[in-house]
Order: sequence, then structure tokens, then C-alpha cells
Amino acid sequence: SWLSHYRMLGVDRFFVVDNGSTDGTVEELLKQPDVHVFRTLEDFQQGKSGSLWIEQLMRRFGVSRWCVVADADELLAFPGWETLSLKTLVGYLSAAGDEALPCVLLDMYSDLPIAQTHHQAGANLFELCPWFDADIEEIEGSVGDSEHRVRIPTLVGGMRRRAFKVDAYLSKIGLLRYASGMTLTRGQHGVVGAKISAIRGVMFHFKFLSDIIEKARMVIENDERANCAPEWLAYHEVFARSPGMTLHGAHSIRLRGSGQLLDLGLMRSHASFHHSSCADF
Repeated sequence: SWLSHYRMLGVDRFFVVDNGSTDGTVEELLKQPDVHVFRTLEDFQQGKSGSLWIEQLMRRFGVSRWCVVADADELLAFPGWETLSLKTLVGYLSAAGDEALPCVLLDMYSDLPIAQTHHQAGANLFELCPWFDADIEEIEGSVGDSEHRVRIPTLVGGMRRRAFKVDAYLSKIGLLRYASGMTLTRGQHGVVGAKISAIRGVMFHFKFLSDIIEKARMVIENDERANCAPEWLAYHEVFARSPGMTLHGAHSIRLRGSGQLLDLGLMRSHASFHHSSCADF
């Protein structure tokens, strides 16, 4: 499903970091002619939530190239993505002098209990999980040491605040034209040293499938993800209390497309992008 989505957008080469998986992922990826697989057994925290691994690949293969940065449960979208290609988007961003596309990390979920939200390989994730919460807000955020702080736009709220009482980072850098002076921060939730576009996309996030329940238990038992342990503890405790919980509720909105997301303020566009993309298309 992940590969199909990005191929549809126009991605023609994939660089995947596999962190010691044992579920057949590597074997499946090695069958793909457009996929390059890199493996590491390094601890996820030592890899700075994967940022060090990704930056190594971009330094070697991605300098001056536009790179989508996405986890295996994240699908990038942007204004007009249903009909426009990434080539059209990056053409506009390049002409504007932009170097990075900010995104809202939008949690998608089903109206079934989480324990029954099973994804079959290749199935359409948008059909399984078409719902989201739109109440997302921007707060002050920064990275760096006590003397040199850099402001990082930080989004919080949404379904995870409502259902789990946590404020996870809902900011995401989904696309950037990589240069050696750039640094990904907070995993890939921010970037330092890049000109951020006024266009804003969405990274659809399919984290809350049936396997999240067991994953949360393992994260707590194995003391993984120390940088966001309270968040994972909240998931685990809620699942333990309510094993049949459903995320769908009064705040849920069914996805209709990029026009809807623009109206809700989750995506942002610009008149010049609209005119240039229409002419290109």
C-alpha cells in the first residue's frame, strides 16, 4: 500500500532503512526493482529516532535532490494531490526557492474497534481508516541548547489528545531538497537550515491499526522509545483499560479530499501554486 501510493505520486526510487525486522519486510522489499534496502541493528534511540540513518542516506544519495521522508505508516499528500504529481509540486517549490514542505501529521482511524482494524497487504488504507480529527493547534516549540534555540513550528491536538490525553508532535517535514547544512530534528518532525514553504501538506498517519495494541505493550516492557515513553505508556494504559475501544466519535470527520483539508485549514495552498499547477496539468 505504501509503495503503491508513492509510485502513484511519481516517486521513482526508494531508500528504505530496516531496523532489524523479522516479519518478511526485507524479503518483500528486495523483490522490488525500484527499492534499495539498508539494514541496521542500532537502537532506535541511538539513531535519534531514525534521523541519523536517514541523514546518512540523504548525504550520500540525496544532496540537491527532492526527498520524501516518510515512515512505513505515513502517506504524503498536498493540495491537488489526487490529480497532480510530485514533479509539479517540486517544480513550484524550486521556482519559489523553497527547500522543505511542512506537513500536518494527521492520524487516520476506522470506525471499528482498534483490535478489529486489520490491514491486509496491498489493501487501500483510506478505505479501512477514512476518519480523522481536525482540531489541531500550533504551539511554541524550539530545539537547541540553552544559549542557541531555534524555533520549530509545533502542532499538537487531534485524535491523540482526545482519546489518550497526550500531545504528540503532529508536525512533519514530508519533503525537502536536501543540502548538507540541514538537520532533521525530533525524529523528522522538524528541520533546521531549510527555507520552509508556505504551502502545507498532510502526512496521513496510519498508526492505529490492530497491531498498535501489542506494539505499545512491547515498547513499555522493553523500555523502548525513551524520548516519548509517557506517550506510549498512555497508549498502553488506555488499551489495558478498554481493550475494545473505538477511536471514532462525535469529533470524527470522514476524509473527502484535498479541497476539504484546505477548507479545514489542515492543508495550505497559494494562488500562485494553483495557477501554475493548473497550467502545468
